[in-house]
Amino acid sequence: MKLPKIREYFLENAIIFENAKIMQLFFEEYSEFYIPRSIIAKDSQEYVTFFKDLHKRRLLKKREKNNVFLTIGIPSYNRGKILLENVKQLLNLEYDAEIEIVVSNNGSKIEADYYDQISKINDSRLVYTSFEANQGYASNVLNVMTHASGHFLVMCSDEDFLVLDKLSGFIQFLFENLQMAMSYTGGYGSNFENGTIQMYPAGIQAIECAVNSNYLTGLVFNNSIISKYKIIEKVQQNRGNLFVEYYVHSVIATIIAQYGDVWKNPICLWESKYEKQSEEDGSKSLLSYMKYESRVEQMESAIKFMLNELKLNLEEQIQVVLERIVKTYYLLYLAYLYYWEESSKLKKWDNVCTELFIEAEQIIDKIVKGEDNKKIKKIVKDYFIMYLTKIIELDYKKNEQKNRAFVEVAKYLCQQGMKVQDISYDKIVEKIDGLRQA
Repeated sequence: MKLPKIREYFLENAIIFENAKIMQLFFEEYSEFYIPRSIIAKDSQEYVTFFKDLHKRRLLKKREKNNVFLTIGIPSYNRGKILLENVKQLLNLEYDAEIEIVVSNNGSKIEADYYDQISKINDSRLVYTSFEANQGYASNVLNVMTHASGHFLVMCSDEDFLVLDKLSGFIQFLFENLQMAMSYTGGYGSNFENGTIQMYPAGIQAIECAVNSNYLTGLVFNNSIISKYKIIEKVQQNRGNLFVEYYVHSVIATIIAQYGDVWKNPICLWESKYEKQSEEDGSKSLLSYMKYESRVEQMESAIKFMLNELKLNLEEQIQVVLERIVKTYYLLYLAYLYYWEESSKLKKWDNVCTELFIEAEQIIDKIVKGEDNKKIKKIVKDYFIMYLTKIIELDYKKNEQKNRAFVEVAKYLCQQGMKVQDISYDKIVEKIDGLRQA
């Protein structure tokens, strides 16, 4: 190289072959090297034909996995038919050494014959694993992650399909951000949140973003960071924690956000083939995890996990605790919005707001003392009033006028310093009715 620094600037990742034959032998011998996607040559068709045939051969030959760039991870349970359709589509991708597809079957007994078909597919990119019996959601997700060898891992529900022609742009985004900890990708359907590209720097901003990553599909993790900081081991040490068992993908996102930036990527990479409603209105009846006791346990377990496992200063601890409290109010509000009659029979809305306030105060007392304690409790009291007010929209069909009167009296009593636990819907309404009759 006679031109100064030409290798450093332009050929750092280049391999120069003496002739075409040696180049072909190289790619045949070393299957971990990616097939060139752009070919410029006098007779380019000769090379196109060779690499096309090489791609087919690579799919049938056991390969090294030390250079996989992207793992597509799919945990599945009792949906073998749609999973088979999903896997077949993914196997149409033109990539070989760059990608792998890891499937974990969580001991499915329904549609088992489809899982059997998947296990027999002969394609070097496909890694199929299974449990003999259902091990729970968290174990299934962690099994996928344990078998992933890519630099990045993107998670996918078995019923969400990759938009194949968007993958090249997504891979380019990953190449340009090799050090990021995680990313969200968008999609077509109500489960996906699409918007502008945005970066949250490592630390509390990234954590606040990551902890709310409720939907599995489209979460992208940097597998190198997961390995470096032994994140799977940390999760395993917290098994039994309800936050880990129900939302293990959010747990991993929360931990990894300490070590690198989190990106929201507007690329619509996914399509929901079988459209689902939200978790609250998708069921015909109130599910157990939507009930008050379960939501409070989820809140407490999430707070316990984050305070124990994340390196947060006091201000950041307060921030994540307040976020979990208001999130719990919101999730309970959704349950009552969709299942008012059923939920109200279990616990009246004013009791929900009051009891959650008391739980929140007890948590605050454990981490904050003195004047700061009073300030934080004032914020929690504001949450209480805000969500107590929602009884007007939750129970608008029969008791709107009565509920409006209750809310105004309750807000006045709070302002006058009455304890939240002394504010009773039944007592206030009874008093209002008595005044009207008088």
